[in-house]
Amino acid sequence: MAFSGKKRMYSESYIKFGFTSVNKQEDIKQQVIAKIKEAPLGMFAIQLDESTDISSCAQLLAYTRYIKDSDFKEEFFFCHPLESTTTGEDIFEAVFSFFEKEGLSWANMVGCTSDGSPAMLGFRSGFRARVKEANPRASKMHCLIHRYALAVKTLPPDLKTVLDDVVAMVNLIKNSLLNTRMLRLLCQELNSEEESLLFHTEVRWLSRGNVVARVVTLKGELKDFFERNQKEKTRKFVNKLSDNKWITKLAYLNDLFSRINAVNRSLQGYSATVIDFVDELRTFQMKLKLWQEKVTAGRYNAFENMSDSLSVLCKDDVNEVSGLIHKHLVSLSYELENYFPDITDLFCQLNRNLLKVDPTSLPDELQEEFNDFVNDSTAKDSFDSLSLTRLWSTMA
Repeated sequence: MAFSGKKRMYSESYIKFGFTSVNKQEDIKQQVIAKIKEAPLGMFAIQLDESTDISSCAQLLAYTRYIKDSDFKEEFFFCHPLESTTTGEDIFEAVFSFFEKEGLSWANMVGCTSDGSPAMLGFRSGFRARVKEANPRASKMHCLIHRYALAVKTLPPDLKTVLDDVVAMVNLIKNSLLNTRMLRLLCQELNSEEESLLFHTEVRWLSRGNVVARVVTLKGELKDFFERNQKEKTRKFVNKLSDNKWITKLAYLNDLFSRINAVNRSLQGYSATVIDFVDELRTFQMKLKLWQEKVTAGRYNAFENMSDSLSVLCKDDVNEVSGLIHKHLVSLSYELENYFPDITDLFCQLNRNLLKVDPTSLPDELQEEFNDFVNDSTAKDSFDSLSLTRLWSTMA
């Protein structure tokens, strides 16, 4: 029942949240709570995200997953402003007050997923520590999508410099209304596919890829714009956009970020589970190994844009860029393995291939109960006929 990561801001029940009356909002909330209490054994899981909105107000967003009609259901739970500090104690007190007010028991909360802030993850004084006190049996997980975003964020200095150059170009234009208008007119004059750049936002995980992709699309127009600008601070950008080696590195970032963002998007959506994430993660890790081997062998077809750019480089530059890319791919593989030490084969088997698990690999106190379960003919039939979410909902 655990969440794999962040979900969309509101469930379908809350699509019109901002346009309903206070009474209507309260009615929707009470319907969700009533469904949770009617779930088998009253079990439910929660997911928390502490974020700061555009007015600099810290908000605690909570989502819930529970069983209804033999399947998992997901709903937006509540939003609570954190008006002063945002410590683990503050977050726990907000959740505790909500549970107490609505008559929900900590004993029925089977899992809690949170973002990676210290206030959430602290084992001694953070929210996780307080949850362990309230319900030691509840699973506690750092959001998998958040971990994935952190793992793929690191870039070697040479590639980080290219990304910094891109952000500087974008900021120079987007921070000036005149520059923005002039670029738009130039793009219209040249019949370009796009007419504007995108701002880079560090907290938005897909931002890097979108920003780089737009710069790649408009690199010719940008070079023309900076050449016409005739200012000292734009001369360095003309040099960058005229440097084939820099363009090749930019093309690699574009190709890689598009792959990374595709994985990120595939991990989100209704009823996404930890197992779905593990499948995507392992597939991506295998691709990284494959790309490393191809780059070592001088084959770059996995990176279409970069492959085209490499054709204009001299042999020494090709070797330099190739070595940089291979080093980055190896580093990326290491980061992913480092951020997911808890994704084990046993964990996956217990969720997906339960009937094939060796009972002796489990804790002693679970082995006899496990043997009874896997020899139940009804359980075997269910494994063959039901989806994972419906299977585990039925077994609850």
